[in-house]
Amino acid sequence: MEDSFDKYRIAKNNWWSSGSFKVFDDNHKLVFKMTSPNFSFSWRKRMSLYGCDNNCLYTIENVSLIPQIFNITDEFGEITIVERDLSFGGSSIKVKSEAIGNFTVKGNAWSNKFEFLSNEEEMALLSAKVWSAKDYGIVIKSKYSTSLLLCIACIIAYLKESGQI
Repeated sequence: MEDSFDKYRIAKNNWWSSGSFKVFDDNHKLVFKMTSPNFSFSWRKRMSLYGCDNNCLYTIENVSLIPQIFNITDEFGEITIVERDLSFGGSSIKVKSEAIGNFTVKGNAWSNKFEFLSNEEEMALLSAKVWSAKDYGIVIKSKYSTSLLLCIACIIAYLKESGQI
């Protein structure tokens, strides 16, 4: 039996706000949105992922610069830690999650393709449009938490748009 995949498109919300994205399903329907304050005088970036009903699903906070660590929390507390290793010639991101287990995200040398891997099994694939710094496509295996993997994909999109990947 083949696994089914769900397709999404991540688009930058506007040009002046880093970390703000809209997520559309395969039918071009808005399903999630990532928001972030337009201006902040702190290195601790904060973002929030909302469902289409405007309920906050996750809050993301950058808690360390070196190594770069993001905490993702839901209404019940910390559930996922995203840690980006400093590397050259590709990106490596470790994810420790109570909800879906530990896995890694491996990017290619050009940082336009990212594989979400759990024990060498592909969970999701994120790809950036080559001639755009604002649009991404992602496919997620149906058996995994869509909202959490999209949240991590938005963190990667934020890192890419801010030149950190």
